Amino acid sequence: MATPAQLAANAANARLSTGPRTDEGKQTVARNAIRHGLFTCLERLCSTDQALVDYAYQSFRRAYPQPEAELWVRELALAWFRRDRVRALAAPLYACDDAGSLSLLDRFHRWERGFTRDIDKLFQLLNSLPQPAPAETGETNPIPTPPPDPSAAAAPPQSLNSPCRCGSGLKFKRCCGRPSPRSAPPRA
Repeated sequence: MATPAQLAANAANARLSTGPRTDEGKQTVARNAIRHGLFTCLERLCSTDQALVDYAYQSFRRAYPQPEAELWVRELALAWFRRDRVRALAAPLYACDDAGSLSLLDRFHRWERGFTRDIDKLFQLLNSLPQPAPAETGETNPIPTPPPDPSAAAAPPQSLNSPCRCGSGLKFKRCCGRPSPRSAPPRA
């Protein structure tokens, strides 16, 4: 239990500590609890970070112009920004070998995996949407196709055990030489 003298001293100290009085001081202390800003909402990000998220949003929006995709594209842009931020924060920790840095690095890796999972799920959702007709997007051919390679048609037959010509690193029989399910003979 505090004595009357301690209570009077506490009241006198409380009158002296009123916090920041200027706008600059108030803005500074408003960010006191923020360590890395990974989980802050979009409105609280600084203008540079907001510009990065907006740039990612515009890039993804061009790829997914459907009206029903807008919310998912916004979430995708924010998750993309957060994953890049985690990677940037983790980069200097690779040079450290103390236990605190390794613990923090482990935490950053978990967050990065979580953001990557979110990005993958959002891409799956966006790719499941019906693609707009070319007239809706204003493009005649939204995905350019490369011209056919004339040397591929004249190539000699390839051995099944040789590396595949496509450059995947797999054997031909496991890659491009694999029969399609419709052309495969029925199993007895």
